[in-house]
Amino acid sequence: RTELGWELYSAGRTQDAISHFKRAAADDPYSARTHFLLGFAYYKAGQSEAAAEAFREATRVDPRYAEAFFQLGKVLEKLGRSGEAVEAYTAAVKIQPDYSDAFLAIERLSPRKAP
Repeated sequence: RTELGWELYSAGRTQDAISHFKRAAADDPYSARTHFLLGFAYYKAGQSEAAAEAFREATRVDPRYAEAFFQLGKVLEKLGRSGEAVEAYTAAVKIQPDYSDAFLAIERLSPRKAP
């Protein structure tokens, strides 16, 4: 189901993809990749809260999934939850220290201190 969901997502059939990813996640709740892809589909559909929860679930299933933490950070940032976004980006960098996009996001969101 995950592969079909990705094909639907790639074809722009986002709602159908969400349905497939949700079924795949129900069939295999321990598939971090499925939750991750569900997050992408929710995000594309403009369902940011649902996307955040799907990315968060991917990080629960696989606490070493740097890309899931990064995408969670992006969604949280979009939702105006900068502090939580920094936490997610920081988790991504701790897992993958050379994750430059996550590092730059932390720098961008961190308050600047006066010299």
